[in-house]
Amino acid sequence: MTGKIDILAKHDAATGGRRFNALLATASINDAIEYHRLFTELQAEKQKADPDFQPLNIACVFSPPAKGDLDVKQIQEDLPQEKEDNAVEPEKKKEALKAILADYNTRYGPNHSIGEFDLYYQDVQKRIKDSSFEFVRSASAQCVRLSSPPSRDGGFVLRGTIRCGRSKYRSTRMNENSAARIRELNDAFRKTFAGGKMVMSASVAALPEMVRASALAKVAEFNDFTPENDPHGEHDFLSFEHCNRTFFWKCDYYNTDMDAGSEDPADPDKTTRVGTLMLAEDY
Repeated sequence: MTGKIDILAKHDAATGGRRFNALLATASINDAIEYHRLFTELQAEKQKADPDFQPLNIACVFSPPAKGDLDVKQIQEDLPQEKEDNAVEPEKKKEALKAILADYNTRYGPNHSIGEFDLYYQDVQKRIKDSSFEFVRSASAQCVRLSSPPSRDGGFVLRGTIRCGRSKYRSTRMNENSAARIRELNDAFRKTFAGGKMVMSASVAALPEMVRASALAKVAEFNDFTPENDPHGEHDFLSFEHCNRTFFWKCDYYNTDMDAGSEDPADPDKTTRVGTLMLAEDY
């Protein structure tokens, strides 16, 4: 955890003076709990030493022990690390989450409880959408969230209708270097959700918060590209099974005005990437 000071020290520079969202991945629920504690303590110390210090808003999210919750159980089946973490000292994790919720309620005014965890998760998501929180998460569902002002190149947008089919741009004579650069940019966007816009179909938006969050984690983690499912080598489309549903994710390339296709998806200055998460029946 020695890197916590560096993370806070570099945050403003890395986010352009807190204009962009940040993401911190943790390997386990215990790490997320510990980072939440350390960040809270460190910011309190910095505020005491410097009254002008503006702290980041912090929230921590991880799924509690399932105990009969079918959605949580299904998520943990699809995310083995989450299930494994919750199998060890589940009551200790439950108590830690209660303390995190109590801290959140004190700081931000709601009255969430562990018995209504999804309402807490929705509240955190709303604050992220409203740009009062940033997103720092692990590879599964556990996450710590840090806040700063709004992101200008990321965030989630709900779309009731989606454009289907191949990406907008396709050169019949695209060279290997262009394909490699497009693949690199697509992978960076898909893994970090930065450098473009992420949207979802209405049917995905209607799913429980934790199902959506874990599906997005699946998108970021996906690495099963083959010549059969990725014939152009761009990593611009993927499919996976999750929570008894088939999800698709596709990346389209638009110009910077979002009114036509990009002239050159290999050039990020000429391209706005739009990633759409949908169910198979939406396609």
